[in-house]
Amino acid sequence: MVATDVTEQVNARKQVEKSEAYFKMLADLVPSKISNALPTEEVTFFNQTWLEFARMNFEDLQDFGYHQMMHPDEIEKFQEGLADAALTCKPHISEMRFKNLQGEYIWHLNIASPIIDEDGNITMWIGSTTDIQGLKEEEQRKNDFISMVSHELKTFLTSINTYLQLILRKAANAEEEFLKKACTQSLKQVKNMTDMINGFLNISRLESGKLHIDTVQFDFSDLMEEMKADYEIQYSNHHIMFPAQQEIELTADRLKISQVVNNLVGNAVKYSLNGSTIQISLEKLDNKIRVSVKDEGIGIKAENLERLFERYYRVEQESIIGGFGIGLYLSAEIIEAHGGKIWAESELGIGSTFYFELPLK
Repeated sequence: MVATDVTEQVNARKQVEKSEAYFKMLADLVPSKISNALPTEEVTFFNQTWLEFARMNFEDLQDFGYHQMMHPDEIEKFQEGLADAALTCKPHISEMRFKNLQGEYIWHLNIASPIIDEDGNITMWIGSTTDIQGLKEEEQRKNDFISMVSHELKTFLTSINTYLQLILRKAANAEEEFLKKACTQSLKQVKNMTDMINGFLNISRLESGKLHIDTVQFDFSDLMEEMKADYEIQYSNHHIMFPAQQEIELTADRLKISQVVNNLVGNAVKYSLNGSTIQISLEKLDNKIRVSVKDEGIGIKAENLERLFERYYRVEQESIIGGFGIGLYLSAEIIEAHGGKIWAESELGIGSTFYFELPLK
């Protein structure tokens, strides 16, 4: 008879069982829905929050498959996200809807994270699914309010703009230089206010998925010429340099692309001294165009460049200058909606250059 001491193995197994019990206890305490799955995506654990949401026990929910509770429109994108997460070994984060017992689809923030061993193989998946329905409803109320207020304010501004235009014509006829200058400055401020309101309105549309891209074919150089005439009046304290005219046919939303250029030039003016030069460049690269706006302004720290295009983000060094941090965010969303890209390069105290690229078709 041979006796083998298995105390170490038994203690190790007990330690694993104890760790699993602690994990399950912790998972049941958090308000999020927690799940574990094998590399084959077979679910091995649902926490209590998941079971209460589905009103099923573990076996029934496992057999039913929580994929059955997903909104049909989001299943394919979710599967693609899992495949990408498996390749990159990074969590897949998405907002998606799950059906409750009442048949209502509830918005959740879903995170599916692969656990990788030392050989780079996936050993399991951990999922965290958090109810964000309240946040979505609050966001919708906010967007509805912004939309309503924006439309009301634009009505008043349109009226003010009309009267200022009439006064400006009378002042020009009467050769009243002071009145002409006052009206011109007032019209600039009305335009700034209108642009700001349009920015908020477009962000509201973006968040509700209602930002419409109306593509038409146009000559980009013609758009530049129109802007040149506007900028000579609007930014008379700066030297705005335009590219040499060349015919470039582009298929895009003409109004929204002009809005992007206006945002970039407006920022360049805002963050540079009077009398400085702002260079707008245009380059055709195979099947795309590249537009850049270069200034001689205060510049941006390297650590702030990556966050420039986040919603409402404004770097601390620029906090003395007014603004809401929506122009660059909106510009990035418009460019990305066209299948393009946008980025910035900068040197502190020297100036910044903002670029965007767009496919010609």
